Amino acid sequence: YARKFLEGFTGFLQTDGYKAYGMVPGVTRVGCHAHARRMFLDAIKAMGKDKASVRGTLAYKGLSYYNQLFALEDKFSTMSPQDRYQARLEQSKKLLEALKKWLHETQKIVVAKSKLGEAINYSINQWPYLVAFLQDANLETSTNRVLSSSLGNPHLSSGMSCCNAH
Repeated sequence: YARKFLEGFTGFLQTDGYKAYGMVPGVTRVGCHAHARRMFLDAIKAMGKDKASVRGTLAYKGLSYYNQLFALEDKFSTMSPQDRYQARLEQSKKLLEALKKWLHETQKIVVAKSKLGEAINYSINQWPYLVAFLQDANLETSTNRVLSSSLGNPHLSSGMSCCNAH
């Protein structure tokens, strides 16, 4: 369905991890950090601990990387595209490299089928798409803006945005 719906489209395609988007020719997929972040929130909720006791957990550590990324993006939001692109390469990329290292190290010590294991595996499996936003300052780190403004469009409210930016 995604392939047929997007037939003829070329450019950046920002989506959640739905595998069908990988079969769309002529697009550069861009992942959604909000989806990845939400999986760490789910891992924290699954622990059933009170807020204060989750701070030292691995799930909280993963969540904190995503929180830092969103804080950086918030800081960059008023910059020109050229300045935002440079800031991302200097700051976001460094943070993402640390996150990637942490994901691979932590993956070795958690149960793959646990909520935390699923969150880690999702981020690792989506990695090429999660870092694709670094290619263009006009790309978003998540589909949140599209989802909040889709106004009932069933395609956009499914977690997809398109940009003919490249």
